[in-house]
Parts: sequence; structure tokens; C-alpha cells
Amino acid sequence: KENIYDLEHSKFLSLLVYLPDYNIDNYYGTDVHHIDEILTLIPYGPNKNDYNIWFYNPVCSEDRLYQTKLKEIQQYNLLILLGFFPKEKIKLFKLYFNPEGKIIKPPIFNRVILRRENKFKIIFPEPFDDEIKELVQYEMENYIQKYEHIEYNFIDTSELHDYYGNIHCGFKSFPKLL
Repeated sequence: KENIYDLEHSKFLSLLVYLPDYNIDNYYGTDVHHIDEILTLIPYGPNKNDYNIWFYNPVCSEDRLYQTKLKEIQQYNLLILLGFFPKEKIKLFKLYFNPEGKIIKPPIFNRVILRRENKFKIIFPEPFDDEIKELVQYEMENYIQKYEHIEYNFIDTSELHDYYGNIHCGFKSFPKLL
């Protein structure tokens, strides 16, 4: 496919908000639409370019029209990513939406990565979906085979998710609470 991003005049990655019919000019709601709901970088080694991009693949099984709109935005954003990164660095993971645009289950993209020297600890939200969890485990085990200084686990963040946050939101709050 054709590169839709003007790399000659911009070195900044700018994606569309992932929700159909989103208009920032008239949005006054409380929902948050951060890029870390749909994308994350996951390290597989200690060097500068030792990472993959995990990106969302939207699913809305309750509303086919909404599913089509979500997919159109995702495909547009994927083309932008492909203008910056090689295809083999981008891994797709399902992300379930309801017809109102709410992400149904905690997204794996809202993770915490701790690094100490060249060792990594990655904490993922429990996705409550066997297929997604198995894909995360498969990718992570492949990374660990190549670079053994990576650990990962899953924790239940459903309460944070229900309040429109996730693990990194809670993690960032610890210093404020102490």
C-alpha cells in the first residue's frame, strides 16, 4: 500500500484518535483517548532498536457498522506506522470495543516496563481473554529465548479499567500517595 504520511516534512508520528466520529472541537466528556490504549513498545533486548510495536486490531462484534469504522481508522493508522517502521516490527493484538466506543477488557498496551541496567520487568494487565493472553505469552517467550533478562507477568487491573484507567495510571499515582 501507498505511504500516506509525509515523512519529508514531518518527523513526528501522529495517529488519528481511534474512535469513529470523534471530534476534539466539541468533546467535553471524561473519557481518555491516549495512544497507550492502542499501542505500546515492548523491548526484546538491551539495544536502542531492540523493540517491537504492539498495535491494536479492533473488534466490535455487537455492531458491524461500528466495527467497519473502527477498522478503517486502525488501517489508516497502521499505514502511518508502516511509513516509520518495518512491517516485521509491528505485532497486532485484538482489542474489544462496545458500540459506544468503550474498550471492554483491560488492554495489554497499558503495561508498565521497569528497567534496571539491561534487565526488564514487564507487567501487563490481565486481558481476561485466553487468545490474547496466549499471544502475549508466545511473543514474550520468543523474546526471552533471544534475551534472557526479561521477565513478565499479568495482574488484575479490572477495577482501574472500570474507572477508565489502567496499570500505568495506578503506578504513576504511587508517588502522589506516599
